[in-house]
This record gives sequence, structure tokens and C-alpha cells, in this order.
Amino acid sequence: RDQQYSANANSVLSFDASADFNAGITVASSTQITFAAAGKYEINAAIQFINSDSNDHDVTVWFRRNGTDIVGSAAKITVPKAADGGAALFSISGIESFTISGYIECVANFESSLVIADYTAAAVGPPAIPSIPSVRLSAKRIA
Repeated sequence: RDQQYSANANSVLSFDASADFNAGITVASSTQITFAAAGKYEINAAIQFINSDSNDHDVTVWFRRNGTDIVGSAAKITVPKAADGGAALFSISGIESFTISGYIECVANFESSLVIADYTAAAVGPPAIPSIPSVRLSAKRIA
């Protein structure tokens, strides 16, 4: 689904609860990626932004672990105005340690409410094209 938020407010992005994760990694409350085993994990979030405005707008994205913002995890993207294509795919990653039942969230601050995290439904075709999620997250235990 599309995800639209108020401008200049920190907003926790949601994930598809039916997403296929590795064993022991689940989605809770649509926003929290939880870990059944303690360890170090490589986390990557990819967000498809669309800007319908006539101006470029920034979006800042970061990770939050167990309810606390992770220092140094933020990154910013400028999403081009509609006349310049209006779309941008953004990826942010990190390596973090988690305890059993620990969780991570992906937080965004949109400069404008005219920028959204965009979902595109699958196209039957021809050609057939799979759906494009607004936010996709991968998590892999590395230690």
C-alpha cells in the first residue's frame, strides 16, 4: 500500500506482515521487524518514493532499535519534482546487534506530504510485472 505521512513529522514506516523473511524474523504491529535469536544482523531497507509536487523535496530515513533511534543511521535523499520524473528508489543499510525479541523499525521524516512511499500493483501484462512494494526490508543474521 502507499504510505503518506504529515510533513516534518517522524513517521514509522510499515511492512507487509505477510513478507517472506528468514526463519526467526517476523513483522509485529506492521512496523517492527523482530528477531527470535540474539545476534548481529545485516539490515537493508529499500523505499520507492514518488513526489507529485512541482518542487524537489528531501526525505530523511533512519533505523530505530527497540524504540531508540540508532545514532549515525540516518541518510537523506532528495526526491525530484514531478516534472523531472518524480520518482526515486532509496536504500539504507546497517549492521546491528539484537537480543532475543529485539526489533528494528525504519523511520522517515518527509519534508512534504506530497512525497509518499509508493506501492504499485502487479501488472497482468503483457508484459507481466510483479508488484513494487512501497518499503522492502531484508534482514540476515551474520553472527
